[in-house]
This record gives sequence, structure tokens and C-alpha cells, in this order.
Amino acid sequence: MKMKFLETALAKFSQPTAMDFYVLCVQVSAFLRAGLPLNQALEQIAPHQKNMQLQKMLKTIIADMDVGMSAAEAFAKQKQFPNIFAPTIESGEKASELEEIFNKLSEQMWLRTTLYSKINSALLTPKIAGVLMALLLTGFAKIMIPQYEKMFKESGIAMPWICNAFVNTVNGFFNNLLIFLVIFYGLYRGLKWFFHTHPFLVAKIKLKMPIYKPLHYSLINYQFASNLALMLNSGLNVVVACQQTSRVIDNALLEQAVYKASLVMQTGASIHQSLQKADKNKIIDPLVLGFIDSGEKAGSIVEMLEDAAEIHKTLLNSVVDKVSTKLTILVITPMGLCMVGMYLMSLVPMISYFDKLIK
Repeated sequence: MKMKFLETALAKFSQPTAMDFYVLCVQVSAFLRAGLPLNQALEQIAPHQKNMQLQKMLKTIIADMDVGMSAAEAFAKQKQFPNIFAPTIESGEKASELEEIFNKLSEQMWLRTTLYSKINSALLTPKIAGVLMALLLTGFAKIMIPQYEKMFKESGIAMPWICNAFVNTVNGFFNNLLIFLVIFYGLYRGLKWFFHTHPFLVAKIKLKMPIYKPLHYSLINYQFASNLALMLNSGLNVVVACQQTSRVIDNALLEQAVYKASLVMQTGASIHQSLQKADKNKIIDPLVLGFIDSGEKAGSIVEMLEDAAEIHKTLLNSVVDKVSTKLTILVITPMGLCMVGMYLMSLVPMISYFDKLIK
């Protein structure tokens, strides 16, 4: 029982990163270019993966493919792989374009790597400051305030109400720490359940969050344009291409709109008209729709979609810096207020004490 718990915990902390997936896709693309079939390419690559969890998953995928399972099905079984892998590989198998598919997947993973690394770098300072702030606040509450309490008690002077309120709050937290931890864990699990069971509401929230909205908007439009171009370039017809694309978008509303558009296309409507009709929430960027309309008329839909994707990729790289800066300010501001509060809390007792002594 303990061993199983430890294995689960280790697996949780050793999950492959976007960079691990990026390196894997580059390697697979290179071996496919050299003429090896996918299962043999994976056999060559798997033993050399630095992430042991990824190495284990690849070995399972190889075993599944050896008994007749398709690559898409084998990848879909490994839940730690990003959602984009299975449907994208499925389209590559149908069109016999696996090399190009893994090349495009590597671009997607590289984008995720750069986005996440920029945000993590921007939030590193606030994270460190947050830990230091928690330590300072704990030390102030458990060391400084008790000394003030002792000083006031020995002199027979009543402690200021604001200091009493602070002491009672801090003591209440530490005396019931286990209960608070259970509450925080319950909130965390509740949020996970909510995100899983209300995807459309979560999608709406993401598109309305003041700081996160521009980043998410550019990301899902990039996913839509680049993946639709990839599917069409792989030889899939437009209906199937849209249905496959809908499965790899990180927004339930846009996913639903693209899938509905594929159904409208079956009636003979153009891609541009179908998307306009299905996109009730106006999530698809008008620029992307304009490129699609021009591409259809000029017979160069794939090229126009790739251009639209490139624009949003550039926008993402510029937006992420702005978002990171705003997130940093958002996190640091409460810390600054806490510092001011601690400074005032150290002055108030002293001023009150000497004022009462003088009187």
C-alpha cells in the first residue's frame, strides 16, 4: 500500500514537461525523415528519454502498437500526453503525413514551453517574496507580538484593540491549522471538480478575465488556425479537418463552434460562412475569418491559415510579456500592503504604550 502511494506521488512530481514533449517530437520527426516507421522510431528514442515517466509511457505505446493498435489510440491511452497529440496523430495516420505532423507538434510544444517559461520566470520573484513574507508574518506574529503582550501586561496597560484583533486572528489560525488545511484542500478539489464538470462556463470565464483574456484569446485562435492548416495540409477533407481541429482547442466554446461549423459545411456552405454561423460567441478573430475567406476565394486556404497562425503566434509572444508583468504586480501589491501593515503593527503598540505611560 505504501509502495503504491509512493509510486503515485513520484509519478505526480515527475510528469513530463512541454520541453520533454518538444524534444520527443523533434526526435520522432528526424527518425521518420530518415525512413523509419513510427514504432521503430519510438523504439530507438524511448531508452534515451531523460524523463523516466515519459520513457515508461513510450514503451507502453510501442507495446500497444506491436499488438495492432493504431498510434493515435496508443497515444490516447497515455493521459499525461497533451490532448493535442492523439487527434493530430490520427489525422497524420489517415493522410500518411506523420513526419509533418510531428514537426508541427514540436512547434506547438515549443510555443507552450516559451509561454510557460516566460510566465514562470515573471512569477519567480513574487513566489520567493511570498515565501519570505509568510515567514516574516509568522515570525512577527509568534515572536514580536507576544513580547508586546508581555510588556503591556506587566505595566497593567490595556493593549490596543487592533493588536488584540491581530493576535486573536493569528492564534486562531495556528491553533486550528489542520482544519484550515482541510478546508484549503477541499476548496482545491472543489475547483478541480468545477473545472471538469462546467467546461463551457470555465471557457466563458477565461474569455472575460481582465488580465488572462488577451493571452487566452490569441492562444486559442493560434491553435485553431495552425491546426486547421495542418489537418487540411495532411489531405483531410474540410469537414473531417474541422472535426479533428475541434478536439485540440483549449476552449470548450470554440471547440463546440468549430464542430458545429463542420456540420454546416456538410450542407455545402463555405468554411468562412460556416464558421461565422456557428461562432455565436464571436470567439474566432475577425482577422482569422478574413484570411479564411481570402484563402477560399484564392484557392490557398492552407497558406492563409498558416499566415493567420503566425500573426497570433507573434501576438502571443508580445502579450505574454504584458500578462507576466501584470501578474507580477498583482501578486506583489498585496505583499507590499502586508509589509506596511506589519510596520504599522509594530509602531501602534509602542506609540500607545508610551502615550499611556506619559498620561
